[in-house]
Amino acid sequence: MGTRRGYREWMASMLVAGVVVMAPALAWAEWEFLGGFEGDTHDTGFAFGAVGYLHPVTPRLDLAVRAAGSYLYYSFPENGGETRVTSPGITLLAGPRFSGRGISLTLMAGAEARTIERETETPAGRGRTSEDEVGPVANGTLWAQLSPRWDFLGLINYDSANTYTWGRASLKYQLTDGSRPLGLALGPEATLQGNPDIFSVQGGGVGELSYRPLRLSLALRLGYKRSTFEVGPAREGLYGGIALYKLY
Repeated sequence: MGTRRGYREWMASMLVAGVVVMAPALAWAEWEFLGGFEGDTHDTGFAFGAVGYLHPVTPRLDLAVRAAGSYLYYSFPENGGETRVTSPGITLLAGPRFSGRGISLTLMAGAEARTIERETETPAGRGRTSEDEVGPVANGTLWAQLSPRWDFLGLINYDSANTYTWGRASLKYQLTDGSRPLGLALGPEATLQGNPDIFSVQGGGVGELSYRPLRLSLALRLGYKRSTFEVGPAREGLYGGIALYKLY
């Protein structure tokens, strides 16, 4: 656990380091934006926004650099009451993106600075704690074109500040002709996520609307989610989300 001053110094140094790393690539790189929100009916949610640069190294290898901000919240039963956790953070990541015909693999690692606030309400009273954490983070993304109509997407992320692991796999079927500017794809998805406080399993469907001339896509998801805890009953309900991706 760090001090508030240390946390701010880490945030500043991470941002400066990101600018230094990304600056030489600006003249040649593409850049991308992604953002979104996902939440459920039992008080768990995650919002994020990120900007990244893709710097070509060889025809099949890019250097990916990304700066992101996020906000995680969840609650769980504890000591006969309820604890609610809120956790805003910033992340800097870099790593290679390998691409070939119909396949792409991105592996990134970096550092994250995050504030973790816990508010607990029990029969004995209420309490609040706040701590600042800085630690490593890593993620991977695999995309594969399985056929002219089907594609697969797999993602995994580990955040050491929250000891939180998140993974998702989805299949999408392209309903529209690939030669048309507007695309529509639908398919199933499954997600596992959690840390020592909460573990969730969820499954549902995802729909993606894309406009190819602008390299813009919008995804909507809806499904069923079950969360379990060290103590207390499991919680079940619906989850939903929205995500936007733009490549410039």
